[in-house]
Amino acid sequence: MKYTITPRNQFIALKAIILVFLLLALLYKYGKYSNGDLEFYSIFFLIFLIPVLYLHIEYYYFNKGTTLDVDLLQNKLVYYSKSGEIKTIRFDELKEIVYYMAPSWHRTIKMKMAPWEHYHYAIILTKDGEKIIITSLMVPNVEKALSEIKGVPTEIKNRIMPIIAIH
Repeated sequence: MKYTITPRNQFIALKAIILVFLLLALLYKYGKYSNGDLEFYSIFFLIFLIPVLYLHIEYYYFNKGTTLDVDLLQNKLVYYSKSGEIKTIRFDELKEIVYYMAPSWHRTIKMKMAPWEHYHYAIILTKDGEKIIITSLMVPNVEKALSEIKGVPTEIKNRIMPIIAIH
């Protein structure tokens, strides 16, 4: 399977904040609200929007122009970097895969409480110290996509907000 940033994956990541925006727009157009309600809802929306925009821009920056090809038949990864470099890494050269995600990814109820909980990423560590970052803008469920790689230790690190810059 090949994974890269697509408009569909970006929409999946942004769908919660888009829904909140549409609900606020409908409330503004058709709702009955008293003085101060609109300001309250606008501030409420910004509180949710700013973290989502930060994560989206950060994830886009890290994965723009990259592609990861997971070849299960030949037990290897082929990573195409932004600079055009192609790295082929056999599964036995992988040291660990570390997932950074909100705790909601492992609850029995899959509902996300905050719009940024859809964002998550993994760092693929090789035995020679290289790191490859795969975000939810490349594949909506990073853990599920990379679970196909057998024989590599994994670790899950729960983060309320999975910011790459502070992993």
